Amino acid sequence: MESKDKTRVSLLLDRELVETADKIMKDRGYRSRNQFYSALLADVIADEVTDKHKNVLGEKFAEAMAEYVEEIKRAVSKGLYRYAVHQEIISRMMADHYGYSYTDVHDMMWEACKNVRRLRGKVPLEQILAGYYTKNQIETALPAGKEDEEVF
Repeated sequence: MESKDKTRVSLLLDRELVETADKIMKDRGYRSRNQFYSALLADVIADEVTDKHKNVLGEKFAEAMAEYVEEIKRAVSKGLYRYAVHQEIISRMMADHYGYSYTDVHDMMWEACKNVRRLRGKVPLEQILAGYYTKNQIETALPAGKEDEEVF
């Protein structure tokens, strides 16, 4: 018995084609030929509609992507702002604790910028911890009275 939403369609197909389709149907996890063939027809129809209206769909897609990119930019910007605020707090705490002056911090920043630029943004933490930079580069001098304190 047919329902109001569905129509029975009979097809006469080559045996090899049906056998191949049945294998693909099972591999893709379809439970029945009806489900498989309905999905195939829906894909073909969607492709046809897309081809006929690709200019309009392309414009709609471009608009949607532009909105999505703006959302991502806002989220990244907010995250970077929060990161910068926390970094500022940590920097102030360290400068206050170790008694670094503005000039000391400026010199360290200049050296850090040179290192990051030279390394193309890749800062090898294991080399920093192993003392590579203190052995192979000029260090920024410690503030007066801090020479005997251990760094790290």
